[in-house]
Amino acid sequence: MEDNFLKQETTMFWDDDLFDWQLDSKKHYYYNGLVAVDPMPSHTLHLQTFPNPATAEVRFALVGDGEVLIFNSSGKTVLSQHMSAGNSVLNIANLPAGLYLLTARQGKDLYVGKVAKQ
Repeated sequence: MEDNFLKQETTMFWDDDLFDWQLDSKKHYYYNGLVAVDPMPSHTLHLQTFPNPATAEVRFALVGDGEVLIFNSSGKTVLSQHMSAGNSVLNIANLPAGLYLLTARQGKDLYVGKVAKQ
């Protein structure tokens, strides 16, 4: 009994006494669908953040205008902001302490950095 989301896996072993295959284990898996994600751009570059660790704000330099996103350790977007070229400052005072992934997308380039919030 299989459909698009239900899969079955069986493991068999050979029984020399019975001269036949015997069931060793049977597992059922249910997939609840597929999740689409954007492919990573071909140009992934390092984004240097400072201070790191940070308490209230984090600074970084952008070559051009870009969309900046901060993700928590669960992958959830916790901050999204459009930033202008030059030295940029993000206020992270309201974020709980932890490790965050910071991304800045400028055209086809994706800059990625990590910041620790104390």
